[in-house]
Amino acid sequence: IVYGTDRGAVEAATPRSYTGCSIFTSEVNDSAVGEEVSRTLRSLEFDRLYYCKLFNYTYSLVYSEPSEIIEVRTTDNHAPAVELSDDEVGIMAHQVVKVQVSVSDVDDHSITVKYESGSVADKLISQNDIHTIVITGNAAPEGSYKGRLTVTDQHGLSSYVELSYTLLPNKKPVKIKD
Repeated sequence: IVYGTDRGAVEAATPRSYTGCSIFTSEVNDSAVGEEVSRTLRSLEFDRLYYCKLFNYTYSLVYSEPSEIIEVRTTDNHAPAVELSDDEVGIMAHQVVKVQVSVSDVDDHSITVKYESGSVADKLISQNDIHTIVITGNAAPEGSYKGRLTVTDQHGLSSYVELSYTLLPNKKPVKIKD
């Protein structure tokens, strides 16, 4: 596959001379003549028009005539998605609550996860791309707090969610019967 954003350069390209273009080579095993084959080109610019043409070749490097030019427009970058299993939590002093975090990116970019704690009672634990916010009820004074979880893709596009939680007062035990 010869590809690039300059149509003239792609039209002029040959398998041995492709100035101003890029080339992607892929081996297709055991495919029949006329069979459809699909490949993915990575690291292209967002929202750009690309021109592509294909050359087939044998193991002895005998090349076919090129295909017609194919025009492909890449899509915009999408912000990664982040969701919490709960976004508002009330916690008693004796409780430890775990809030599950789900992150994804439709563009399949690598993602970084950053958490800004609302107090010393909450923290993010990340292990093997599984993220959990743990809130310990007796680790901070009673009150309402808010943490913020931000996910950012490798191109700098980000999104965030906030976790509101209330640490409830620790009440004395009450004698029910004598």
